[in-house]
Amino acid sequence: MISFVLNFIASSSFFALVMALLYGHLTVFISALSLILGIATSAILFEKEKVLFSSLSRWLASLIFGVGAFQFIYIFFESQSFKATLQTLNPNNLGDLPFHINLIRLFSSGTKFWPENPLVIGERLKYPFGMDLFNALWEQVGVALSSHLALTGLVTLLITLLAFQRWLGAWGIVCFFFSGGFASFHELLQGTSWLPGTSIDFKNLFLSVFVTQRGFLYALPAGLWILHQISLWQEKKSLDEDESQQVPHEIYWRPRVSFFLIYGTLPFFHLHSFFILSVYLVGKLLLEKNGRLILHVLMPAWFLAFPFVLQALLGGIPNKSIYLSWGWMSQETNPFVFWMRNLGTWFALLPALLWVSWKDSDSRKSVLWVVGLFAIFSNLMLAPWAWDQIKILLWCYLLINAEMVNQIFKKMNRQWKIGAAVLLFYPGIFQLWASLPTQIRKHSPAVILFDRSELETIAPLLTDVSSDHRVLAAPLFNHPILYFGKKVVLGYPGHIWSQGVDATILQGEIKKVFEAQAPTSVIGADWALWTPYERDYFKVWPTALGEIKPESESQLGTESFQIYVWP
Repeated sequence: MISFVLNFIASSSFFALVMALLYGHLTVFISALSLILGIATSAILFEKEKVLFSSLSRWLASLIFGVGAFQFIYIFFESQSFKATLQTLNPNNLGDLPFHINLIRLFSSGTKFWPENPLVIGERLKYPFGMDLFNALWEQVGVALSSHLALTGLVTLLITLLAFQRWLGAWGIVCFFFSGGFASFHELLQGTSWLPGTSIDFKNLFLSVFVTQRGFLYALPAGLWILHQISLWQEKKSLDEDESQQVPHEIYWRPRVSFFLIYGTLPFFHLHSFFILSVYLVGKLLLEKNGRLILHVLMPAWFLAFPFVLQALLGGIPNKSIYLSWGWMSQETNPFVFWMRNLGTWFALLPALLWVSWKDSDSRKSVLWVVGLFAIFSNLMLAPWAWDQIKILLWCYLLINAEMVNQIFKKMNRQWKIGAAVLLFYPGIFQLWASLPTQIRKHSPAVILFDRSELETIAPLLTDVSSDHRVLAAPLFNHPILYFGKKVVLGYPGHIWSQGVDATILQGEIKKVFEAQAPTSVIGADWALWTPYERDYFKVWPTALGEIKPESESQLGTESFQIYVWP
């Protein structure tokens, strides 16, 4: 089931991208055909994958799926508490989800491919948008936004649980879904240690990364499947027909093709995951003198991955994307105290892991390699915003857990393992519990994304605004225009900065236009939206619009919502 779902997502998105590039944009026919071809590809490559569950693992996985499912059931829902609002249960989604909704609806509305960056004029989209393109296929064939967002999340959550169990057993499930720093007892008991603004940076990885970084919906189960498949090939030596084994061709060609597709499309969904997994696998296989797997398995997938990597880096690596930040986010804190607070007892196990593995040469090399990667990427940042390094550190953390399982926990009986898991991961248990909605707990952490009445007021104004027009609007992460899949002259600076684009000059030009100090042509907008959002953000009267008659106007109470054809 794991490879079936991954092949379906990868092949559907890949076929859609190729056909959209050839035709010029996405259509209903292309979306439907891509989904059909995706199912056909998955069926051809289907093979049974054994996932062995102990009674404890089965109970644990069921519990986590039941609790975690709320994150996707309520990822985008309408509430009628006081007034109709569109909300998300996870506050960590507040900044990112509107951006993803905008991308999904922009693709499904027929924008030109390769897409331009919808948040900044004059920029090609470098962001790995594979998962949003996959959801756009469902959007275009008529599935409701809230439904396909929830269904995609639930299915990928299920295969992620299966992939963890298949790779590391119950420990793999626990170390990810119960991850999260110690923070403080006050934050743990209050249920705030996983929210934005907490005193820790290494929050529960499921709540802060898997749910919010949509590329991880594919990248995490794909990476786990890749790691497990490599370990199987190392153990069974079934890469090619071998005289000593005489492995029939039909047994191994399917996993090889699946590996080519899943690993090769990984940078289309999540570039950081592709990078760190490639670095780890190459180093691991070289240390184990297994260059055959690099030559026959990794390299073919790299050829498929190369165009996706190239388009992300075309024009050079973005400014301030590679730099040193000693101790990750610990600049104002003693590094040892920082890591103990963020990783707790788990961090104290690293010396024990090194000690236990030191006696055996092979184990020592393997442990030093993963601990070395953690040390390197705790200081060498690969993203403009330092916290985004969690996308790399997450994999280092999981790989070290794999070594801990092999070197330490495999030798323990079940009671000792359970005790160790509770000691290491109890903060994550508190964090996962705190994420439940009102129906389970007294207080819901849900936050408002959009106001339904504002969406209904703005919608008629955007009737003539096509998917390739640029609209001048306030650069806010939750501006209502993002719900409709439109391109703006300038979006939320935080999103743009995190993608390695410096929009400082453009921000200055927009301000000058509104202060009538520069001609309107300098920003290249097709339309200008004027609402209370623009009024409150720019804090100036739109002098440049003063002589222009609004093309259309809507009223919400006493507030005027207007759109202008930009001259």
